[in-house]
Amino acid sequence: MSLIHHIGAHPLTREQLADLPLPDALGTRHFIRPFHLDVELLIELLKAKGFTVKQEAFGHTGPREKPRQLFGLLELEASGDYAIVVGIRGSYDRTIPRGIAVGSRVFAENNLSFSGEIELKTRQTLNIDQRIPELMKCAVDKIPEMVAIQELRFAK
Repeated sequence: MSLIHHIGAHPLTREQLADLPLPDALGTRHFIRPFHLDVELLIELLKAKGFTVKQEAFGHTGPREKPRQLFGLLELEASGDYAIVVGIRGSYDRTIPRGIAVGSRVFAENNLSFSGEIELKTRQTLNIDQRIPELMKCAVDKIPEMVAIQELRFAK
């Protein structure tokens, strides 16, 4: 996994992530969705598809009392010599959209680098509660095909 914390970034556990305070919305079209809800939803969707999280890492920028950007990686249990990693990111201050990236090499960094073989994102606006579950389900639904491709690559 490649979660890099530069100056100004703070590593977190999943429990600490859930305890972060939520800021006020930045306007009438800005909706604050707690980041830990996305992580919990993602883990539930992964479990429903039969995946187990082997390792996880999270971080945020800004002071603990007023987190700005949040990011994390979840490495899934794999049966072979490869790993499938799911990255997740977002911000409370509208600087980056909510996003999910999936791949064998997912990169997340607090300087806004975020990449994977599958990348989906959405803005944090009023209807995010309806868009996020579908976005995550779409990404998780693509993982079995990605696993099959990886197994073929490593079988050669």
